[in-house]
Amino acid sequence: MKFAIAKEHRDFFQKNNWIEFENFLTSAQVAQLNQAINQVLVKRLNIDLEHLRLASPDSCYLQGRDLWRANPKIQELTCYPRFAEIASELVEKKPLRLGYDQLFPSRSEDLKIPLKSSEVYKQFLQQTTSLESVSCIQGLKCGLMISLGKPTDQEIQKSEKIDIFPTKAGNAIFFQPQLLVDWHTLYQHPDQRYYLITYAQALSFYQLQPQDPHTHALKHLGYIFNDKLSDKLNPILFR
Repeated sequence: MKFAIAKEHRDFFQKNNWIEFENFLTSAQVAQLNQAINQVLVKRLNIDLEHLRLASPDSCYLQGRDLWRANPKIQELTCYPRFAEIASELVEKKPLRLGYDQLFPSRSEDLKIPLKSSEVYKQFLQQTTSLESVSCIQGLKCGLMISLGKPTDQEIQKSEKIDIFPTKAGNAIFFQPQLLVDWHTLYQHPDQRYYLITYAQALSFYQLQPQDPHTHALKHLGYIFNDKLSDKLNPILFR
């Protein structure tokens, strides 16, 4: 992908706190990323590939954090400096380091099914809140939400609420972490799944955030609460 960020892009982003780029990833890149994500999920869930489609969205969401650490193809795309450079130009902040990535599995059929207390993912999607309020990393500067398909021919119902989920596979939305997001708008994109990349400022911290289902995840890497993010574990992507 080749994007030249113009003043008009920055102005739109600063005014609206988000901006969408069409065809941000090619169809080949989307297919490669989907394949790599499936490989990680199969390993983490300890199931066969043919059974992955039967796995619950909840389990895929819970196993979908920091996928870049488990697969070189995902790492290559997630850590691509140009993506971080675009984020830096939009938020007018550098350097930027990688915060975390997160898979948002598709959801559609369970919209009217009563919520169970054990359903972490569905509960997360009930919220209208900012990215920074549901992230265990303090110092986030930008989010990048990429559509991985499945593209739909259905007409998408428009909402007055902020929708950070692109409709077309390969499209991407950069957004401010302070933007108030209705996460429930994911249900307006049937059978599509999404991949979130977050970027943080150089001086960022790991903090307890009860609203983040993965608030304890970084402990497995050796972090403890209030630690500064390290270049080794959360690399600088653009200076």
